[in-house]
Amino acid sequence: MVRSARSKPAPVRGKDAVGRACSPSKASSPVPASKPEPRIWNACYVFADAAGSASMVVRQVRALDASRARRIAVNAAPEGEFMLTLVPESDEQFLGQVRLRALAARAD
Repeated sequence: MVRSARSKPAPVRGKDAVGRACSPSKASSPVPASKPEPRIWNACYVFADAAGSASMVVRQVRALDASRARRIAVNAAPEGEFMLTLVPESDEQFLGQVRLRALAARAD
């Protein structure tokens, strides 16, 4: 029997994950691994502004882990020299907590 270039090959039978015979349409396909979701990190910068007084900026950074968040935060720094506090965002935070900790660290 001669096949033309346009004819379909015969379906190949395989086995599923349990070892049962199945057709290609019913064969188990690998489940795609879910990507980890990036977290939101609060980056708090304390730095000296142009007038020489201490200033503070809080920004949110989205990253998969702390090391990546720190790298992003350092690249987005408002000034050349700064102190950085990086904490993951959580439901337990209340308004001003990051700022209060930064002020306490600056006072020491």
